[in-house]
Amino acid sequence: MITVWRDRRTWSYSLLVAAVVMGAGGCGDESGSTAHAGGGGSTSAPTAREGGGPSSAHTPRSVPTEPTAPATPAGCPESGVRVTGEEPSAAMGLRAMTLTMVNCGSAPRTVTGYPGLRVLDADRAGLGVEIDPGAASITTTESLQAEPRPVTLRPGEQAVSVVVWRNTVTNAPGSAQNGLYLDIEPLPGQARQRIAVPGGIDLGNTGRLGIGPWHPRD
Repeated sequence: MITVWRDRRTWSYSLLVAAVVMGAGGCGDESGSTAHAGGGGSTSAPTAREGGGPSSAHTPRSVPTEPTAPATPAGCPESGVRVTGEEPSAAMGLRAMTLTMVNCGSAPRTVTGYPGLRVLDADRAGLGVEIDPGAASITTTESLQAEPRPVTLRPGEQAVSVVVWRNTVTNAPGSAQNGLYLDIEPLPGQARQRIAVPGGIDLGNTGRLGIGPWHPRD
């Protein structure tokens, strides 16, 4: 049996995003150090069916056949997970957006760490944006800097992560970066998923995007 990790202090991410935005006035400055992006967190997929070892089917001659993996439901990515994004919240130059990963497959999936992110412009070209796991260079919100922990998702369960950025412009006009899409690697080695961000990603000329770790949704 696979046990889903549930931290007693798991928060509602709707409240978290509101807390990040409302606390914008006291957030960290733009000159803080930026961590090197590490891409998506480490993951593992089970090799046996939940509740016991691999099953085997038998032919009329009682010859065992190889076990087969559960089929992935139609419309679900091959990775067995789907990522969506909510409309960003904004206040005092700080943006916060919730990403949701749902296990749309037929087997449990375990994720640890952060989503792998790339920012794309309207032409779907990559922007030179630095990804900051923990978002320490963008905000002092402690929940975003929590230690990543394994999250096991049974079919239909969800994990969430929060993306933050600032739209500060300090250089000459025309130097601001504006993204329209997030290119996301939910599980290392799996196909990336692209989502359009409502209102876009107005980074100013900060060149940074912060990301919090995956946590189970309340």
